[in-house]
Order: sequence, then structure tokens, then C-alpha cells
Amino acid sequence: MPVFLATEPRPTGIEFRWDASFDLQHDPIAYDLQVATSPNFLQAELVFQALGVTDDELLVPGLPSGTYYWRVVIEDTAHADAWQLPYDPWQLVTIP
Repeated sequence: MPVFLATEPRPTGIEFRWDASFDLQHDPIAYDLQVATSPNFLQAELVFQALGVTDDELLVPGLPSGTYYWRVVIEDTAHADAWQLPYDPWQLVTIP
């Protein structure tokens, strides 16, 4: 199921958060967090990526100052072709 996205600045970095998703067949869920310099999320534009995250939040330290696009891809880990994007396909975050 799709989720909502949010960020929270922390003293040690930026916390990326999203609602917990669920699978209608009760298969395990994992999330791929991607932070990029454009909403295309091309490999050359990624500044951070964490694959297979099982929590619904991740603290990312050390991102350089700037404005970034971020998203999570929700994966059904039992079926490689089953994935879902959030309600918003990406969100902006500005690192001071």
C-alpha cells in the first residue's frame, strides 16, 4: 500500500520517515530510500541510497548542503516484480 513521506532535521543529520506499508497477502515488506539531485533518480544523480530497509525511518548523516529529491520504493520481498511508490512520487528536502 502507498505511504506518506516526511523529514525531520536532527543534530546529527536528516531523518527520513514514511508510514509503514503493508502487503495484502501479508508478505514481508522492505523499503529502498533514494536521495537524488533531480526527480529522475538516475544512478548518476543519487547522493544516497539504502536498499532493503525494514524500518519506516532512517537517519542519514553528512549530506552536503543543498536541495534534494527523495523517495522510497516499497517492495514485496516475496515477489521481485511487486513494488509500490508512495502517494507522492518524491519530496523535496533542503539541507542547510
